Amino acid sequence: MGVDSRWLACALAVFACAGDAVAAPRLTKVVDSFDAVPGAPPGTTFVFTPSAAAYRNGIFVFEAQVAGVKGLWRTGPAPGGFTKLVDTNTAIPSGTGSFRDLVPFRFDGTTVVFRGDDQGQFGNQAGYYAVPIAGGAVTMLANQATLVPPANTVAFGAGIGFPGGTQEQFAFDAGTVVFADNAEAGNYAIQLPAGPVRAVGTTAFAICEAGNYLALIWANPEISGNTVLMAIGGGNGSSLYAFPLAGVTGVSDPCATPRLRANNGLRIASRNVANPGAGSFDAFQFGTLRIDGGNVVFHGGNGAGRFGIYSSASDGSGLIEIVSTARSVPGGSGNFQGPVSGFSLDRIVIGSDVVVFRGTDASAFQGVYAVPIRGGQVVEVARAGKALPDGRIVFAAGGAALAPELFQGDSMDGRSLSLRLDFTDPVRGFGSGIYAIDLTGALFSDGFENP
Repeated sequence: MGVDSRWLACALAVFACAGDAVAAPRLTKVVDSFDAVPGAPPGTTFVFTPSAAAYRNGIFVFEAQVAGVKGLWRTGPAPGGFTKLVDTNTAIPSGTGSFRDLVPFRFDGTTVVFRGDDQGQFGNQAGYYAVPIAGGAVTMLANQATLVPPANTVAFGAGIGFPGGTQEQFAFDAGTVVFADNAEAGNYAIQLPAGPVRAVGTTAFAICEAGNYLALIWANPEISGNTVLMAIGGGNGSSLYAFPLAGVTGVSDPCATPRLRANNGLRIASRNVANPGAGSFDAFQFGTLRIDGGNVVFHGGNGAGRFGIYSSASDGSGLIEIVSTARSVPGGSGNFQGPVSGFSLDRIVIGSDVVVFRGTDASAFQGVYAVPIRGGQVVEVARAGKALPDGRIVFAAGGAALAPELFQGDSMDGRSLSLRLDFTDPVRGFGSGIYAIDLTGALFSDGFENP
């Protein structure tokens, strides 16, 4: 299916649909809960789950129920077309029965990968599965019977990955899946189309730092190209390192005995790194990690009440604070609050040179904000209780709290963002849907360029 460039321009609000003049960026609906499902009986519409949508190459992937059946759907780049990729009636490949859960899911522009399990109460079958974005057969990448590398003596079991987990436990880029497994305390990689699974970082290695800091648990992987960003931690808290996709290597060192000291990682942040805002990082306050090309962003704090979002190069150089609890909320009340106050500053997505985050103001009102990755003006993208360009009002529980998952790690492509929003329509009432916005005009015109 060819790209309808005019529709895509309108959907991403880069150009005014009535002509060729450049327009101010604005949220534009992609699909909502009032849209009819093609091929379904009249009156059948999408019922959106809380999961955020993924966006790549003009294509949006979202989860919705249709007539009570939960599935992953795609739309774009041409307008009005919807294709179901997989649903809870789909037979589990290399298993029996059908899927129950299809989340979390990630999308690299060509393939959708999701964690699925079965209809049994405790998910006796579980794994990571792939489906082409053009539609087709679902394939199994790794499941409960897959042997854990490098020993290959025990299987992952039905808890492969994190049952009921979030987007933070696995990532997907350019045909490579990386995932964290809670039972085996390691990060693993699968090269599509069919693996095999290999270890990237496990507790056979340790991170040693000054002050008797020893970290063993490998988790929260994010990938971009041949670099994997990881959170490594334990009783001494976490540290953030970037490693080659080829895997962690190590050398003998008394600090790590009986393990090997990892020797090919690049430190991004730890308790031994100065916090650009004030003091040093608290090793127990690191949060969401994102990497895109040579750029890294993450959530952190200094243990003295300051929380923020920080960016650096993938080798740890150029570390700066781009927003924090010391910064006022544009269009809101007071400063941004910390993560204890409504998930503030700890939900992040990165696209090229733009960072989008969820923030809460001093009056407990939540919003979505954007900032250049090297610092600069923070702009509001959407906010609880405010009107959308189509006249709808962004719905918020209690008038202040937005939906739990507005975006995920693959919700941004370059400067274009996909948002999962609940809203109140002045005629139809409550609804949900996927909106899109291009942030170029908001952040990179007039006085809003990177410093």
